[in-house]
Amino acid sequence: MVNSARTHKIRFALLLLVLSALLTGAVFLVLDDIVSLLVVVAFMCVVFMAGVTMLGWVMSEWGLPKPSKGVKPSTAKDLIARLVAVNRDDLPFEITRDGKDLTAAWKLADDAWWGVFSREGFQAWYRLELQLDPARKTVRAIELVAKRHLHVDFNDVSFEYERFRGWTLFRRDHERYYGFAKAFPPKFGKVSDLDLDTRAFREPILHEIVDAGWRILPCTYSLRAGI
Repeated sequence: MVNSARTHKIRFALLLLVLSALLTGAVFLVLDDIVSLLVVVAFMCVVFMAGVTMLGWVMSEWGLPKPSKGVKPSTAKDLIARLVAVNRDDLPFEITRDGKDLTAAWKLADDAWWGVFSREGFQAWYRLELQLDPARKTVRAIELVAKRHLHVDFNDVSFEYERFRGWTLFRRDHERYYGFAKAFPPKFGKVSDLDLDTRAFREPILHEIVDAGWRILPCTYSLRAGI
């Protein structure tokens, strides 16, 4: 039933995209009034974006674990306790709670070193934000990936910042930096090593959710709105 519903959603989203393209082309051939043309084109753009958004929602659900049939969903209180209990000293993340919202945070890199006549700094982190919907036995989820790189030398100061908030099917980043570590005597070598794998990071937490009988709703825009 789930696969059938997903297939229908994909077909509907593709239909919206095709219809918007065909109707836009037909409008250009038929209408001469510029105002009417702009109105219709704007409407077609809205339809097109709706199709893209729906297709993105459906695609984002692929690869997600699902609760087994016959499993009775636990209460919100039990699920929160179950997720908080995942915290262990040997795991590279920490789960914190704020009411019915939970955040799992990974600090992937926080390094500073000396380059050749320069000062370097690199930070990277990943965050999985969760919001429980007890009425629907659903957990909304959204990801945050951020990286920050600072470079200072005699002639220039540069700052690079990258931020993504939404949902990924998967993302794998591997970055290595070499320089002189902050030690004496200075020694050249690898000073920062980033290995980002969003799918591997979130899997243990998502499995805890579905094992409790709850469904996962990935969000691409807003956790509060569930979209």
